[in-house]
Amino acid sequence: MTKARKAEAVAREMYEESREIAVAAAGALSEGKGEDIAVLDLSALPSCADFFVIATGNSVVHMRSLTERVLETLAKHGFRNAKVEGQESTSWILLDYPSVLVHVFSSEARNFYGLERLWGDAEIVNWHQESGPNGQVDIPV
Repeated sequence: MTKARKAEAVAREMYEESREIAVAAAGALSEGKGEDIAVLDLSALPSCADFFVIATGNSVVHMRSLTERVLETLAKHGFRNAKVEGQESTSWILLDYPSVLVHVFSSEARNFYGLERLWGDAEIVNWHQESGPNGQVDIPV
């Protein structure tokens, strides 16, 4: 196998892992009753991540609960490297996994920032099809 093919295989494996993280995060948000959950595939665009996962919480307590649910779900699968920004915020909490950014917004902040509009060229992932019947996904460890 040539170096180029090895690099391509590694990049594909990393992409698939990122996609699994994004789908699992969306499932965790769904289990926590997050609203308007969207997964955007940014891999074909110049961006800071391969995926955005976006959800709305209906209160500050709900936003924090959603954040904790995602952290716990992904930690169970070995992904403990998230940086958390805005934990005390009342409008936007960000979980930064190296290739997946999970945004938990208040309704007002989500409308104001409009990430789906800003990243309108991104592919929208139908994460429901990739997750189990309860929004769960099996992530190989």
